Amino acid sequence: MFIKGFKLIFVACVTALTAVTANAQITIRTLDQAIERAVTIDPWQHSNGLTQKALTAQSESVNTLPDPKLSFGLLNMPTDGFALDQEPMTQARIGISQAFNRGQSAELKRQQLLAMASQYPYLSDDRQANVAAKVAQLWLEGYGAQLSLSVLEEDRGLFEQLASTVEAQYSSAQGNTRQDDVIRAKLEVSKLNDRLLILREQRDASIANLSLWLMDDANLQDVDIVFPDAPLEIPFPQVLTQSAHLDTRLVSGFLMTHPAIQALQQKITASKTSIEIAQQAYRPKWALDASYSYRQDNQLGQSRADFFSIGVSLEMPIFGTQQQDGQIQSAKHQSAAIETQKRLMIRQMISQLNVLISKHSRLIERFNGYQTDILPQLRQQAEASLTAYTSDDKPFSEVMQAKIAELNGRLAMINIRIEIYKVRKHLLYYLGHVSMEPGNENINLLEGQ
Repeated sequence: MFIKGFKLIFVACVTALTAVTANAQITIRTLDQAIERAVTIDPWQHSNGLTQKALTAQSESVNTLPDPKLSFGLLNMPTDGFALDQEPMTQARIGISQAFNRGQSAELKRQQLLAMASQYPYLSDDRQANVAAKVAQLWLEGYGAQLSLSVLEEDRGLFEQLASTVEAQYSSAQGNTRQDDVIRAKLEVSKLNDRLLILREQRDASIANLSLWLMDDANLQDVDIVFPDAPLEIPFPQVLTQSAHLDTRLVSGFLMTHPAIQALQQKITASKTSIEIAQQAYRPKWALDASYSYRQDNQLGQSRADFFSIGVSLEMPIFGTQQQDGQIQSAKHQSAAIETQKRLMIRQMISQLNVLISKHSRLIERFNGYQTDILPQLRQQAEASLTAYTSDDKPFSEVMQAKIAELNGRLAMINIRIEIYKVRKHLLYYLGHVSMEPGNENINLLEGQ
């Protein structure tokens, strides 16, 4: 009875533990957590590592000699009797032949495969930087939508209070409140609710797209994304200036160590090795042959000596020089093509950095303009309109217009800040590999709200 009860308790515990494990979920609360998880569970990294291992294993097998060839045969067998002791030249022969690689072709192929394999760690680093940039863009979009939602939900109470006040004044015939003021107030509240729905849709879409990067296919754990209320700290790289122009010479040096460029450099090394491999075709190919021939005693019982033979064969590339020349030219052209790809990639990166730097500079100017001029003036205008309305100096429509303008200014300021952070995260894809201290140009995302 005790054993049966213990079994029931054990089964219940296992069932409960399984249920808890199945329902476990991961909560992502910060941008760094999202990036770290996306990079950690990225299935591309596993495929990249397997490809590198395959090339490394292949490099270990190419620098070997070809397999030897073993041969057996009967030589000079008389056709009138097929007897081994009839003719003195009849032999039972066993031979072995060993070919050697042409020049240093095997070692060069090994070096080429190792060079090809060495590009995959750089591709892994480039992938991590790329995933971090993409995840950051999605996370910031959802974060910005959440901040805009907070502002709208905060102001909705004010608009609803204004609508209730106007309706009460119209019902009691106080002041110069008219029916169209009541309609206008209710309409603005309805528009505000519609904007809330749009922002919720944008936030949910960002969460859905972000979940594709954070969902682990192996563990099948749910991911709960919670955007924080705390301000972000995404600094501008100190290695760059805040000017709208880029120091091309300085940044070109940084880009030469970028993982994507380093991966191309390894391909260039492998392609140059292909030229050396093609040049080995001009060298001769050697082979060593050895054989032992057994002869049977003659019909009178006299002993016959066995034979041992050894020889060297040499394959001379005399009549196929046109083929070798074509292979070398092909390898040189392929190497030059990859060199061109490298230069083009650096040029494209510099162009993208110029665009990002210029965009960042303009966004900073807009942000400062909103912070120091536009938003304070919009607030003053809204307060002045409300004061004038209470004194019956202005219609209610101007109060609503001023409040909506202030709300739009606050939302625009949030969007500008989010764009600034997107640019800074995008810059990290190009310069995140550079060892540097961040600048002090931080922007409090909740400042002035």
